[in-house]
Parts: sequence; structure tokens; C-alpha cells
Amino acid sequence: MDEDVLEANNDGNTQAEGQQAPLLNQNPYLFVAIFNEGLTFLQTYGWFLLLGFVAAMFVWSNIEKSVKKFLFGRKKVYDVTDTMTAEQVEARNMAMEQARKKLQEKHDEAVRIREEKRLEQEEQKRLQKISDHEALKAGKSQSLTTKRMEKKPDPNIAPTCHIKRNKDAKPLRPSGQNPLAGSSNSARWRPGTSRPAAGG
Repeated sequence: MDEDVLEANNDGNTQAEGQQAPLLNQNPYLFVAIFNEGLTFLQTYGWFLLLGFVAAMFVWSNIEKSVKKFLFGRKKVYDVTDTMTAEQVEARNMAMEQARKKLQEKHDEAVRIREEKRLEQEEQKRLQKISDHEALKAGKSQSLTTKRMEKKPDPNIAPTCHIKRNKDAKPLRPSGQNPLAGSSNSARWRPGTSRPAAGG
């Protein structure tokens, strides 16, 4: 009878052991360590993270409108070009090419006019020099234009500045003083006079 009781108890123990659910996480050390590291990081750098987040939000609130406007403009341009047909793209390229040609023609015209003016001035100077040379050969005086041109100051040469001295200003040193000789009041060495020795 005791054996039956023991067997019954053994069966109950095996059933109780069989009913116990297996552990889902038998080694939770890894998760605990990660949690502790994160908590330590927040305790150490939490204020810096908070201040950085506030600064980023402030900057974003200031530049948000301009960024959205820029992105909207780009999207609008891309939408326009995406919806264009091949003929419209070709017409647009032709218009851009014509505008470039007009600008180039204007630039070339301005350069040509400038070059013509320069050549005309050089020709006038050459003719003036010839007429002045012929006038000198004939014994006449030079033309007024040449004299004026000679009197004209050259803009490339810097004008020399003449320093005007103030007549009322005191001289820096007296006129009779030589700085190398020293002042007359100070004691200085003077060579002795050589006299012939007396005797017979």
C-alpha cells in the first residue's frame, strides 16, 4: 500500500513538472545590459540631446518656408518640362538659341563700333601728325590741337605732389649747429698745443 502511495506521489510530481512552462528568455543579461547602457547615456548626455533638438527645431522653423518654396519651384519646373511634348521642347530650345544669338550679335556690334572709333581716332592722330610735320617743313608753327595734346597730362602718370613748407614753422635745428660737433656747452676733449721744449 505504501508502494501505491509512493507511485501516486511520483506520478503527481512528474505531472507537476510536465505542466511547468519552459522559460522564454533564459538569459536576460544582454537586454538588461543594453537597457542600462541606454539609461546611462541618457543620464550623461540627456540635456545636450534636448538642447540640440530645440536648436534644430528653431532652425527648421526659420528655414522651413524657404525650403518649401524652393522645393515647390523645382517641382513646378520639372512638372512643366515633364508634361511638355517633343514639339514644345524643340520650340523652347529654338527660342533659347535665338535669344543667345541676339545677345551675341549685340555684343559683336558693340565691339565693332568700339573698334571703328579707335581706328578713326588713330587715323585722325596720324593725319594731324602729317599736317604738323608738313607745317614744320614749311616753317609754320604747330597746330593748336597738337599743342593742347602736348600740354595734356598723361592719365597713366601719377601727378607729383609738391610739398609746401610752412614759412612760420620753426626749423628743426639751428642753422649754425652741426650735430656731429656736439654742443658748445658740453665738455669735450681738445688736443693740447705743442710747444718746443726750452733748453740749450
